[in-house]
Amino acid sequence: MIKLIGTVFGIYYTTTLRTMRTIFILFILLFTSNYVLACDCEKPKIALEFYNSEYVFKGKVTQKVYSDDLSSYLITVKVINHYKIKDSLPKEFQFPFRSKHNYNKNSCDFFIDKYESLLLYVKKEDNSYKFSLMCSNSKRITNKPISTKELAILENFKKFNLNNYILEKEKGFSYSKPITNVDSIISMFKKNKIEKKQFSIVIVDIDEKGKLINANLHYKLEPIKYKIIDSIFGLNYLINKQYRKPENNFESVILKISKKITDWLPYRNLKTGEAVRHRKYLKFQSSMKGELIFEY
Repeated sequence: MIKLIGTVFGIYYTTTLRTMRTIFILFILLFTSNYVLACDCEKPKIALEFYNSEYVFKGKVTQKVYSDDLSSYLITVKVINHYKIKDSLPKEFQFPFRSKHNYNKNSCDFFIDKYESLLLYVKKEDNSYKFSLMCSNSKRITNKPISTKELAILENFKKFNLNNYILEKEKGFSYSKPITNVDSIISMFKKNKIEKKQFSIVIVDIDEKGKLINANLHYKLEPIKYKIIDSIFGLNYLINKQYRKPENNFESVILKISKKITDWLPYRNLKTGEAVRHRKYLKFQSSMKGELIFEY
């Protein structure tokens, strides 16, 4: 077996050709993964994307027509089964896309071929209907059927009521922060001696008007569930309750502080403007000097 000797990134090595082949493959995976990660993103929860969509349907691409300069193409999708209807019952949709002849090699564009079957969550933007296969639950279903879990959401959505749930940092919703002056509240407790180098989390639930519902300490290792997830729609509907009692003066103080942060910016759906209930996790820690540090 032939051995090679040298350095990689300044590291001395001796290896066989077989090992070199393995290293080469790892390098290829390393550098191509940067492209994959750049195009990767978190999809919204299916129930929430359904809620924000104008139309949700299963369809099939019946036509794909390129522009004269091949820079774009237009697909026609025939509707097979409507799951959500907004104002009318269209039998087909048309969607324009950039073609392979006109895209940046580092872009995250996707391409759709004729006769593909699709499940589409369609939004209305700039007075036209659009969908994406990136950062969305829209997908190809030509060779892979809709999952049982997703199908249950699609077929039961008439029962969905967004106000039944407590949301947490969901895609498509506004950022929430305290309106209450937290610094002034913390200053009220400066005379309290708190333990140094402590850390804990307080869970707060806030109603649709931005008013505090309740605040309680996050459990640590106790097997206590602080969520009850809807078996169909995958969202939490358990309102904040007492998970455990404070274990020291530090936790007693931060719990009292949290319960005084009574006013928050309402948590709104960015598309509809509707305000809903939501949950925040407040992080408290004490420094070496016993100073209280607060994050939300």
